[in-house]
Amino acid sequence: MRCHAMTAVLMILAILSAAAGSRSESTRVGARDDSLPEGALFRFGSVRLRHGDSIRNSALSPDGKLLATVSSRSVALWDLTARKMLYSFPCDHGPQFSCPGIAFSPDSRQLGYVRGIDFACVWDLQTGKPALELRSPGRATSLCRFTPDGKHFFVTADSGMQMWNLESKQMTHSIDDGFISLLSPDATRFVRVNEGKAVVYGETETGRTIAELKVPAAHNGIENGVAFTPDGKSLATVASLKSEVQLWDLATGSIRSSFSLSSAIGEAARRKQNSAYRVGFSNDGSMLLLGTGLGVIYRWDLVTKKVLPALEGHSDEVTGFHTALDGKTLISTGADGLIRLWSLRTGRQISQPDGYVSPIRGAYSSDGQYVSIADSKGRVDLWNAASGKLAGVLRERGSPVLNLIFSPDGKSLAVANAVGRVSILHVPGGQQKATLLWNDRKGLSFAHTLLFSPDGRSLSVSDYASQMRLHDMPSGEARWRVGCPCAAAFSPGGTFEVAASGGPFLSFIDVATGRTRFKTRLTTNTPDNFFNAVDALAYSHDGKHIAVAIYGGIILLCEGHTGTEFRRFGSADLRSSSVEFLRAGQGIHRTLSFSPDGKWLATGGRDGIVRIWEIATGEETLRLKGHEAQVDTIAFGPDGRTVLSSGNDANAYIWSLRPKDMPNSTPPMDTQWADLAAPSAAKAYRTAWAMSEDETAVRFLGRRIAAVKPVEMTHFEKLIADLDADQFAVREAASTTLLEMRDLSLPAIEKARKTKLPPETQQRLAAIIKAEPTLSEIRLTRAVQVLELADSKASRQLLGTWSKGAPGARLTEDARAALGRLSARHN
Repeated sequence: MRCHAMTAVLMILAILSAAAGSRSESTRVGARDDSLPEGALFRFGSVRLRHGDSIRNSALSPDGKLLATVSSRSVALWDLTARKMLYSFPCDHGPQFSCPGIAFSPDSRQLGYVRGIDFACVWDLQTGKPALELRSPGRATSLCRFTPDGKHFFVTADSGMQMWNLESKQMTHSIDDGFISLLSPDATRFVRVNEGKAVVYGETETGRTIAELKVPAAHNGIENGVAFTPDGKSLATVASLKSEVQLWDLATGSIRSSFSLSSAIGEAARRKQNSAYRVGFSNDGSMLLLGTGLGVIYRWDLVTKKVLPALEGHSDEVTGFHTALDGKTLISTGADGLIRLWSLRTGRQISQPDGYVSPIRGAYSSDGQYVSIADSKGRVDLWNAASGKLAGVLRERGSPVLNLIFSPDGKSLAVANAVGRVSILHVPGGQQKATLLWNDRKGLSFAHTLLFSPDGRSLSVSDYASQMRLHDMPSGEARWRVGCPCAAAFSPGGTFEVAASGGPFLSFIDVATGRTRFKTRLTTNTPDNFFNAVDALAYSHDGKHIAVAIYGGIILLCEGHTGTEFRRFGSADLRSSSVEFLRAGQGIHRTLSFSPDGKWLATGGRDGIVRIWEIATGEETLRLKGHEAQVDTIAFGPDGRTVLSSGNDANAYIWSLRPKDMPNSTPPMDTQWADLAAPSAAKAYRTAWAMSEDETAVRFLGRRIAAVKPVEMTHFEKLIADLDADQFAVREAASTTLLEMRDLSLPAIEKARKTKLPPETQQRLAAIIKAEPTLSEIRLTRAVQVLELADSKASRQLLGTWSKGAPGARLTEDARAALGRLSARHN
């Protein structure tokens, strides 16, 4: 993360008083009046009291008005009164083993943040400007703290701790004697945990050890194994070997009291518990709290020594809890990405977070009528894609849903869950039509891929690192089984299924027999035995292309019938960040989808961004930002104007692909004609959308582009013969003409290549076949897209004219396909 990301946006305190104020009427909103990200038409889910897929740490401002949370992709500030996110900004949380730290200054006007190995910063929340920025302070972990007077900032490092003066921006003090786990409320004392051996209590100013408590505590990478009481006189430690929480009197070095974990949470639950726990106190020091890796907060009354009712709500590790200023409310955050509010008196939740439970999966019906969303609590909903309204609840609850997909006719929905079951549900009623059950295929790796064949008569199910099975539908009988792929897709004709079946290979599997027809090795540096070489793949609807996502943010475009790569691309910013993602054990692109015309590719992945790429150039044309976590599902709508995405932030969106940054005034048509052939795909993309909304564009394109006239085969045969002419100029002219008319000349070229030709002729013909499309050729493709987007009577008439041109010509075939899609849509 960079500090300047905050500069223009973190005027938080200036807008707090207006948080519930008026909003522009043009602002799109989701459920409960929550604003939608730019470009989103609908949200399925909620952002209320929810931050990404996992909250890693949190802090409550001393004035009790703001809560700061850190997710895997951003830092967010929350208005606790309105229970709404005020702002989130992107950040990089660093290595997976390091927990980021967050802290408010005593006056609530500054925010401190430490991340991973090389970053620490303090922001002034009044101006949004950095008050301090540190590079490579050491292996910074979750401990960052302000001194009580707000003038200094503490940062831990693997070698000790540093104290920085916020005015001079100079380090004024350091302790260079091992990792510091905790500071006392007045910052005069520190605690160091010697893992599993002892807890050292010392003096911050001198680094001198005051006492050593013989308790086998653990810090587990965050300040969770120890906690000071609010008055700083006692220290709570989790003695992992004794399975108890001990309260130490720091003046005497003796145990004041201890609390058995077994009696509080039960021996069975304690045995299941992992080492991710967090201990703390209520503001008045009367209550001891222990957050656990199972998502439960246990409580003890320190006056009566009694166990209080546990707070059960989080589905994953508790990563923070804070007592509100009223002393009656507890705010907790969890690795499930949720913020929960509790009554400390009753132990009940004050309000339940809205929306789904992460992770979720989404599916878009082929007719564009429905979107289905399912979550890890087993809920399966059906939404109207045109209105964004709930059409029905197909399942209330159940086992976590791992995957789902509509049948090609949109009348069935296949839902795979973690108990090894695939349910075939009727759409829209939700009645159970069939069930496929595998008792030996349970767990979160089940149904890693779930695919209907194009005719809907087969269902392909694969388990991660196990096997892929093809089942006849509706009987459910298994036709064949093969080794498990990382990714798979049916060819549009349904004759074979291409699978990335371990290593950098594409296997083309005969759907009828399950036998591998042939295997193609991808051009990548990953070794043959590297199982996760491929993250995702997709077939274009015409079967001409396969898109393959590999490590490093790279997308390969391959021939649909051979798997041979002909182009690769990826954003520079993705490639530059690939080392970080690889270190985290993840690829970049996790899901791919071709547009109905096969000219665009949508991708989603670990950075939470939906990207639209132009196939002809391999350039990015549009970015859609809204997800706070990894995007796992992406699908184009049938009209090519929308995209569905769902992510680990438990939200799904339908996005409009119409750019929001189009010019207010329409440029002259000649200018737009030139821009339609611009080298910048993003510029041409915006021009295409602008022309599709201009009634004069159809007449203009009709005057500029005529249907392709047929050319006799003998003409191309003569040009091929001229490639062996004595005069260089004749050979060059023949090459140029064949290239310009490549679509029509390809049959003659392929026929000639099967004969014995002179070496130079062979080289020239090979170069023509492999040549990238020219901008003039690409403009024709973009012109067809303009007419399909316009979808007017005039545009359909012009497409009809172009479709009657010479068979095999790019313009003819593109126009014919576009006209077919529009006709099917209107019928």
